[in-house]
Amino acid sequence: MIWLLALSIVTAVPPPPPGVPGYMNGGQFVALCMAQGPDAEVSSVLCLGYLVGSVDQLLAREARRSPDRRTICLPAGATAEQVREAVMTQLVAHPEAQVHAAAELIGLSLEAEFPCPGPGERPKP
Repeated sequence: MIWLLALSIVTAVPPPPPGVPGYMNGGQFVALCMAQGPDAEVSSVLCLGYLVGSVDQLLAREARRSPDRRTICLPAGATAEQVREAVMTQLVAHPEAQVHAAAELIGLSLEAEFPCPGPGERPKP
């Protein structure tokens, strides 16, 4: 009988872990990037890491498109900090959109801040 009790304890289904947040929305991303206080430095690094990962994914998608169908054209030499500033400008200007996924909003912000030139136009310096 004791072995049955031991077996049931060992094979029991563990309780689910506490709630783990899902994907980050724009409001959470803005809060992370604008954090103040003792966690500000860590938050800033996390913000930049999330941004760089999102931008890498977006630029990889853009690279698979033909040049005339690309929507994001970062200037040569653009730094992560410059991209963060451009994205934050868009997100702060449109707080109503912050309920959407942060990665999607980063893409839309980049399209607005760094659009590809149309036919006959010169790229942004």
